[in-house]
Amino acid sequence: MAPTARVLVYCMTQNGEVVVDSLNVKIDDPFENQVSMTIDTGNRNTVSPGDMVTIKGKATPGSFMAFRAVDKSVLLMKEDTDLSVKKVLL
Repeated sequence: MAPTARVLVYCMTQNGEVVVDSLNVKIDDPFENQVSMTIDTGNRNTVSPGDMVTIKGKATPGSFMAFRAVDKSVLLMKEDTDLSVKKVLL
């Protein structure tokens, strides 16, 4: 989901009437750098601890890319701290 901005404009006419209008502006490409990632699980739908998984990332030169792997049970023990596009753009 791409972020959006709302532009709100209002003015007061000489006779005291308030005129208001707004416009939603969709931002199509919020990130400057192109980033892609692939995960190869060897054609398995699920993987277990110790299974081989290949993660490949590709990005525009000068980009910063990081990967994090966390066991699902760890995530169940605390609040959601995963990053998302929405959290990054707030």
